[in-house]
Amino acid sequence: MEQSRRARIRVCHVITRLDVGGAAENTLRSVCGLDPERFEVSLIYGRTDNPLEAWIRRAKDRGVRLIPIPEMVREIRPLADLKVFSRLYRLIGQLQPDLIHTHSSKAGILGRWAAKLKGVRAIVHTPHGHVFYGYYGALLSRLFRTAEKLTAKFTDRIVALTHLEVEQHLEERVGRRQQFAVIHSGVDVEKFAGARGDRDALRERFRVPPGAVCIGSAGRLAAVKNYELLLDTLGMLEARRPGGYHVVILGEGAQRGLLYHKAMELGVQDRFYLPGWFEAIEGLYPAFDLFVLCSKNEGMGRVLVEAMAAGVPVIGTAVGGVPELLGEGDCGLVIPPNDPQALAEAIERLAQSSELREALIQKGRQRARDYTADSMIEKLVGLYEELMDAKTIG
Repeated sequence: MEQSRRARIRVCHVITRLDVGGAAENTLRSVCGLDPERFEVSLIYGRTDNPLEAWIRRAKDRGVRLIPIPEMVREIRPLADLKVFSRLYRLIGQLQPDLIHTHSSKAGILGRWAAKLKGVRAIVHTPHGHVFYGYYGALLSRLFRTAEKLTAKFTDRIVALTHLEVEQHLEERVGRRQQFAVIHSGVDVEKFAGARGDRDALRERFRVPPGAVCIGSAGRLAAVKNYELLLDTLGMLEARRPGGYHVVILGEGAQRGLLYHKAMELGVQDRFYLPGWFEAIEGLYPAFDLFVLCSKNEGMGRVLVEAMAAGVPVIGTAVGGVPELLGEGDCGLVIPPNDPQALAEAIERLAQSSELREALIQKGRQRARDYTADSMIEKLVGLYEELMDAKTIG
């Protein structure tokens, strides 16, 4: 049957929160990218303290129905989680979606079980990486791993951001290979590639001393992002070349105070700046001489795509999908996780070699074009329609 003669597909997304970060932006970009003439879209989300306001407004303008459940939080709270599950169950009954698409672990587990018990035709889940390590202690990690194994049994598709993420799930015996689809997290590459900013004015704004190498990073100020590693590295670099390096991290989160305290302990508080988070982040990249992602765990590392598109050479830790994204070091330097000496050496290599910087800039720009938002939406729509056709035939 032709698409024009079909009823709109009712799609409901569920995510734990819409705070600043890759998972929330990916989800909002996805719901905004779905054609409202082909899809009727709703988005259920939990407690959000630092919302992506511009994206949320865009979703409303696109006709997405936004439904908050403030009681849904990342932490495990058995009684509250039961109430959230009950609320999700009732909401799914009211919305009557053809397809549920959940995101992240907490919403992914509660949302998929509610959808299963409500008899939703198709269930899709995007983990946005995984929580097998880097987020919680051994006991909680084991609990989430067990819950993911059980929930994967009735999930129609698990969307991985990279091929490496698929292998990591299979190693943990979560899901079967045929359940996985690889759809990268989409970035507005052209926006970052075309962004312009007054470099001198930005560096003055970010308190970068004249002649210093500006090391940029961006993301939630959370333990899993491991910005303490970047500060330890800055301390080493400051001892070798006083005043030669300056770190700027674009982001907000619970670790803001901890990071400033650590910077003072290391004596690098004048070489470190947290300007906060900005919706129009693309105009800030011209301030950076290089960009570092030092996470303990990472689904893909979309900020690396942004930096590469903006023409900034990048360094990333060998976690999650980062090595695949960076072509195993071809498009950016890849270092072991939690190794300040390795990070310091990588930063110095880039700072001292204009030839290396230029080579990575050129390869990075080309690599970034494989991760466009349009490509992500096209693959996502194809997945939804494939599942709907299969369920109709079945």
